[in-house]
Amino acid sequence: MKTLHTLCAVMLTLVAATGCGPAGDDDSTTDVLRIDGEVAFELETLPTRAAALVTLRAEGTGAAVIEHEVPVTGQSGSEPFSMTVPRDRLAPQTTYHVQVEVQAEGRTLATSEPRTLNVSADSVDVGVISVAQAAAAAADTDRKSVV
Repeated sequence: MKTLHTLCAVMLTLVAATGCGPAGDDDSTTDVLRIDGEVAFELETLPTRAAALVTLRAEGTGAAVIEHEVPVTGQSGSEPFSMTVPRDRLAPQTTYHVQVEVQAEGRTLATSEPRTLNVSADSVDVGVISVAQAAAAAADTDRKSVV
């Protein structure tokens, strides 16, 4: 029995020394940041070719780190989104924001307020981002300019 205990102790020491562990300890998921959320459209109508563009930007720059298009059905409702960002595209000590723009026919109809993200987490849920009021105002303005 003493031999079995000694063998187990040696095995545990080897596992600890080599960094091997259970499959659940895999660090491969930390190579990306996962961003989840939902875009809510509370409008009576939207142009048929409208899309919501979810963009991650570094504070102080205009360049997008990543963009994700969410289809818009032309009615009120919401659509979930999920996007992943390779960690090597994120600079340390930088603040990042996610923002949604509703676009149709090359024009931006609405822009949400930016939401600050904690990019040090493995994943971030930004919750529901509503574009209803801004989109309604932009659509009304657009209709008045066409008439």
